[in-house]
Amino acid sequence: MQPTQNRQTDSQNKTELRTQSAWRADSASPGLRLTDISLLVGYADQSYFTKMFKRVTGELPRDYRARLLRGEEPE
Repeated sequence: MQPTQNRQTDSQNKTELRTQSAWRADSASPGLRLTDISLLVGYADQSYFTKMFKRVTGELPRDYRARLLRGEEPE
């Protein structure tokens, strides 16, 4: 069924775009709380944002932030 596959792809693309937006927000303003970043990129629930972030990046937002603060680039 082609339409279902397209919806999944659209959903995955939307999640990836939100994650990239979260990376940029965290890079630009590392003092923002994760709750604020999740709201900024369109997730009302921080735990769901964390789950989606990990699904896309393979790491938790706090681990990403720690790497960022150490001066490491996102992969």
